[in-house]
Amino acid sequence: RGFLTSSGPAFLTRLYQSIAATPHAFVYAAFDRDDVAGFICGSFDTRKVYRSFLLRAGLPSLPLLLRKSLSTRHIRRFWETWRYPSQRVAAELPPAEILNFCVSGSFQRRGVGRQLFAALVEEYRRRQVSEIKIVTGVHQHSAQRFYEAGGAKLASRIEIHRGDESLVYRFAIPSLGCTLDSNRVLQAA
Repeated sequence: RGFLTSSGPAFLTRLYQSIAATPHAFVYAAFDRDDVAGFICGSFDTRKVYRSFLLRAGLPSLPLLLRKSLSTRHIRRFWETWRYPSQRVAAELPPAEILNFCVSGSFQRRGVGRQLFAALVEEYRRRQVSEIKIVTGVHQHSAQRFYEAGGAKLASRIEIHRGDESLVYRFAIPSLGCTLDSNRVLQAA
């Protein structure tokens, strides 16, 4: 369970409403009747997404965040998340990235992740983004296999939260003349 999910549904609702409303990001969701099977969220520039959230919903969201936890650890992790886009890494990386990607446990291994990822790639391609970065936890082995199977290349390591190492991948968006092989992409998902 990640830091943001520990902030509670009210804060997450406000956060993703803000992300969906900004021109600097997009969200795709997969549904099965009324159930959310999964979602993927991409940004064109994460710094701009965070700045937009602060301007649109930051102050009204603060009580939602603080109501969940006033612990110094929770506040520190929020600050670490907030300043993450400004961190330097060993490799020069693109500003566009996957902000979050989640498939509900009951829908895993049914192609939902592959379809969401393909939609994300198509959106980036439509917007003429040639490369994105993907950050995943060092212990999230299934996510690593998923991205590597799709062609992502390990570029760097970063510590967003103190003591929690993450891997940073580069993923080249196939050009307009190419098609995405969705069978190759994320067979491990």
